[in-house]
Amino acid sequence: MRRTRAGLGFAVIPLLGIITPLLVLPVLTSRFGEPAWVAVAVGQSIGAGFVTIGEMGWGLSGPQRVARQAPTSALSLSILSIQTRLVVLGPLALVTVCAALLISPTNGVWAASVALATLLTSLSLSWMFLGQTRPWLVVTFEAFPRLIGLAIAAGLMLVGFDFWVYPVVGLGIPAIVAVVLSLAHVRRQTSQKARIWKARQVRLAIRSQWSAVLTRSSSALYIALPVSLVSIVSPDSVAVFAAGERILRICLGGLIALPNAMQGWVGSASQANDRRQRVRKSIGWGIAMGLVGGVLFAFLAPTASSVLFSGVATIPPSTAAVFGTTLAIVCISRITGGIGLVASRQVNRLAQSALLGALVGVPAILVLALFFGAVGGAAGELAAEAAVLSFQWLSLKKYLRTT
Repeated sequence: MRRTRAGLGFAVIPLLGIITPLLVLPVLTSRFGEPAWVAVAVGQSIGAGFVTIGEMGWGLSGPQRVARQAPTSALSLSILSIQTRLVVLGPLALVTVCAALLISPTNGVWAASVALATLLTSLSLSWMFLGQTRPWLVVTFEAFPRLIGLAIAAGLMLVGFDFWVYPVVGLGIPAIVAVVLSLAHVRRQTSQKARIWKARQVRLAIRSQWSAVLTRSSSALYIALPVSLVSIVSPDSVAVFAAGERILRICLGGLIALPNAMQGWVGSASQANDRRQRVRKSIGWGIAMGLVGGVLFAFLAPTASSVLFSGVATIPPSTAAVFGTTLAIVCISRITGGIGLVASRQVNRLAQSALLGALVGVPAILVLALFFGAVGGAAGELAAEAAVLSFQWLSLKKYLRTT
């Protein structure tokens, strides 16, 4: 029964991730047009890029670490993770705002406000609940506040409020509320007293997270920042490319249930052979999900973009096909990397695959978008993801063949 409830929770999390953008994007684009959409897309791209540094690798290494530890360690680990992230939050906020002001081809102040609000999600404790295989806590403390915040923001914009309610009410306040509620829950569930870690211990924790930080920050160059890269070399194609990127991320959010569920399941295996078998099964499920999701994306994305963005950014079929292929590859690499390489104790190879993706993706996106616009940017992103998956697969071959 508990496993069934957990599986349902892992499905609800991405479902809410699909629903929440639908509450505000049509209102935003119909009220403020293409300039607002471009500012939001660039701001969230920059903010999400710096989130990968601001979370200090906890989203990558945390879930399987939690799955192996006693429940009583949850509070101390939560506080340690927040302290490590607060160390870098201030400097990152300054850099994030400056980057948005410089890069956004439309309203830079709008973009900066969205980027800053997005950066606050780096303090999230959702990784802990996923590692404990308690996805309903993510729904309660993360998804619902964001859903409510975006619904209120959409309603306020409909009745005449300005753009600012979106970053403040829709993004920023829910991110802070989520952290407070999560930490309060963890405190209630343990008999330990809350304590602040000493500066030396925080420095050691930051050092131990370095490999995961490098992995996440390298991957940001080809996962979170493509919209910003395209805006630099091809401003006229940003709206369409960002529309494809946004729908891709919404769909990947909807398909995150499997990797989320697998993290705790694989990490909780007590025997090495059992863990290896679970990794194999996870990869098979990831391949099946990727193929189905990629085909559906290619066929449905053009119509979906026309509706979701009020006609200001409609994705052509050729661009949709490239994005659909990318979706299929990412579904597989989420398993081979975030689960397979972590389970096989090859986190360093995960970092190397992310670096390879950045080395391939950044120049590919810049060059192809410069000459071919939105479809070129999509092809550059596809090249990065293909390089990452190939490297991860080669790294896992020996581990998967071991009996």
